[in-house]
Amino acid sequence: MDDFAAPPQGKRAWHSFALSSEQFVWLVNHLCKLNGVDIDESRLLKDFRPPHTRDQLINAMRAHGLRAEPTTIKGEQLENALLPLVAFPREVLGSEETPDYLGAGLIIGLIGERFLYVEADSEEPRLRLKRHFREFFEPTVILGSRIEAREPEPVAYSASGELPR
Repeated sequence: MDDFAAPPQGKRAWHSFALSSEQFVWLVNHLCKLNGVDIDESRLLKDFRPPHTRDQLINAMRAHGLRAEPTTIKGEQLENALLPLVAFPREVLGSEETPDYLGAGLIIGLIGERFLYVEADSEEPRLRLKRHFREFFEPTVILGSRIEAREPEPVAYSASGELPR
């Protein structure tokens, strides 16, 4: 795996973060649904036991036929990115006020100058301005599209921003 830029001051190394089991299953499940791939959630947890690191997330995505490539982007590059993307918030984790789990989520769509983001283990979509991407998210994201080459397709979400079920 390629080396990644050092995380911002006060952050842990890229691969040292952990996802809760719920977040891990949610991310892989929703990425598979968005790409039309079947998934067995119980088998997923048997094959990929905690702790659920970013590297393990990449391996689980690849095991389900997804590209799962870490890449570095800036907000203005979202327009050309193949969606969905797994994104990670910039907050320092593991403090007394926050749990020691990463609040990762999916960038699933673009609406004008904004991007649509849904946190793992949630169904509540959020809109953020593309130009503020680096304020809220780490620059390293994980591409979550199918491996075979295809033209980007519009993500299937309703006008209210709901994810497909």
